[in-house]
Amino acid sequence: MTVAGYLLCSTNLRIKDARGFNLLGLPIGPPSKGWLTPSKLKDRAERVFQLVPEKMKNLVIVNSALSDFDMIQTCVKVAEKYAENIIVIPPLLALLTYALNDLAEFRNPPNDEVILVVILTRKFVDFVVLRRDKNFQLYVAVLEQFNQRQCEEMFLQFYEDYRPHATVFLVQDILCAEVDEIRHRFNPDNCFMRNFKKWDYVLLFGGLLRAMDEEDGFDTRYHIENFSNGYETTVQNRRTRIQERHVLLPERTPLPCNIYGFDGIPQSIKMYYFTDYYQVYDELVLRKREATKYMVYASGSSREIIGCVDERGVPYAPLPKDTVEPRIEEPNKVKEYERQEDNVDDNVYSELVIDFSTGSILNYNPLTGKKLLEQNAFDQTQNQIHIKHYTMF
Repeated sequence: MTVAGYLLCSTNLRIKDARGFNLLGLPIGPPSKGWLTPSKLKDRAERVFQLVPEKMKNLVIVNSALSDFDMIQTCVKVAEKYAENIIVIPPLLALLTYALNDLAEFRNPPNDEVILVVILTRKFVDFVVLRRDKNFQLYVAVLEQFNQRQCEEMFLQFYEDYRPHATVFLVQDILCAEVDEIRHRFNPDNCFMRNFKKWDYVLLFGGLLRAMDEEDGFDTRYHIENFSNGYETTVQNRRTRIQERHVLLPERTPLPCNIYGFDGIPQSIKMYYFTDYYQVYDELVLRKREATKYMVYASGSSREIIGCVDERGVPYAPLPKDTVEPRIEEPNKVKEYERQEDNVDDNVYSELVIDFSTGSILNYNPLTGKKLLEQNAFDQTQNQIHIKHYTMF
């Protein structure tokens, strides 16, 4: 049977069937006009999923561009006609699954296995420590992010602190020499390196590997349990009347889970993802993305359920008719992502949109309505896109 990985909003998907791996995509045509809306995504997803000749056994949708809840729900609803089992995963899970592929083929895991995954790019380096719980399930125990220049310094600290059974480097091509130097200097046990050129390739292939099971050739003992993104908002402080950041759902919460409100002044709020890196053109940018396009009312109680993420990883706010029962969290399995905030773009609330009347990409801030020219998107005289990859819709 066929399994597949799909980057939300994209025009292709990667599959594995009896004939092996294959990339299926829509033919290149003129760019769509205006923003990608749920109705346009519905049409696009229909055409992409119809490329698969049979109903898919497993489909993993990677939320690669941190799309809003409506877009995710729309895509999943379309996918239900073409796949038996569907899950939506955050980019981190796709990256880690891709990183573990070689290790899964090589290793018979010990009960107390500890794995160190180092994700190295030109913009940042993530240190991820994976452990096994009492059910032998892999989970993310530690995740910390640093400046790329701190890779060697922090590697020694993490390696000495956690003494991993295996180490995996997921590294951008241009930085392979740096990783070779680290491997030569510290000689970590059971060390693997996977290099990449394109970020979206890793996410897409990682999504496919997460869709595979033993029958398809992936050791499911190296599947990491799915988890939520982190969501936050800004709320008015009851005493000072100042807008303050409030975490609504910690990152990497086990699924299914509820999203709770806060104690304070009743108000309508906009929900956001935690500030994170995602791909624009061929670059990784650090910004904060909207999780909901519309305001969500919060009564001012931390016991109020204002949203949820179901067992498939599909988020909702406000609540759907059939709410989910949150899973009991095991100790130490949910920790907030520790990030460097000093390199965050000033326009953290902005999003990129294409103005087809001028042929330009604009940096649009929905809170202020301000638009700034980002880059010419295509040549109107030839009606051809000059951007190889665009995940911002």
